[in-house]
Amino acid sequence: MKRRKFIKNSALATTMAFVPSFLKAFEGAFPNKFGHKNLVIIHLMGGNDGLNTIVPINNDIYYNARPKIAIKKSDTIKLNYEIGFHKSLAPLKRLYDDGYLSIINNVGYPNPSRSHFTSTDIWHTASDHENILETGWIGRYLDNYGRKPHNAIQIDDNLALALRGERL
Repeated sequence: MKRRKFIKNSALATTMAFVPSFLKAFEGAFPNKFGHKNLVIIHLMGGNDGLNTIVPINNDIYYNARPKIAIKKSDTIKLNYEIGFHKSLAPLKRLYDDGYLSIINNVGYPNPSRSHFTSTDIWHTASDHENILETGWIGRYLDNYGRKPHNAIQIDDNLALALRGERL
């Protein structure tokens, strides 16, 4: 699914109609006898501007460095004192408030290569720029702890490196 189409569809859908129904479709497919929760990862490929998606609403550095493209505080959906959603993400606010959505902000890795392609491989494999692995962090986890037949579901044409394991 294209990033732009995903954002458009999720912005148009009501919060409770979109994600919980999607997850409800898989209820029972993943045994949960140990109380484990399901992890849903939405990885948007392409030119997403993270600072204008999750906006640092009380950060003067952000507003001073981006005088023409910064999102006005009044045009965000406030999540807490420090950050707000871009207004097009309004349907996700209730998920955030109910504890079904978390934001992991300011994530990086040491000695970045500044190459988009190398950085993507590092993110997908959880390795370093000197020794990029052939398997992804999710794939390795599933190789060790996954249960057949439904270890993971990906909605895309190609298997993401993050999902690639030794057995796939």
